Amino acid sequence: MAYALAQPDRAAEHFARAANIFRELGARLDLAQTEEAGAALDGSTVEQSRRSETIAQLLTLRLAEAVASRELLLHELAAVIRQETNCESVVILEPHLDATQRVVIAHGLDQRESAALATRFAAVQNNAQTRISGQKA
Repeated sequence: MAYALAQPDRAAEHFARAANIFRELGARLDLAQTEEAGAALDGSTVEQSRRSETIAQLLTLRLAEAVASRELLLHELAAVIRQETNCESVVILEPHLDATQRVVIAHGLDQRESAALATRFAAVQNNAQTRISGQKA
């Protein structure tokens, strides 16, 4: 049944194929169980779809309400990304004119870790720009 929850469309196709085979063989008990499982799958697919729509609406509302300030919007965006991807941390950086990166938002990292990440990112970015400039010359 885990397969049915992971890929409901393919599971429904397999249930329909199995039902046809059981019907041809005259296996009434197996046919009844297969049709019952197929019907249960249809109900769970609709429920999963409704749940996904509700989550999307709540996330949209959450972000729309955060538009009051840039910082709050970025904070909510990072929180949504972290929640929806199940990642350990999210960092939003902002480039500065002096080729450094400023940590705007950090979820899942302390201040020292996020600052170190910003420094490493700036170094990689500067290195890439140096290589590109060297190739053009």
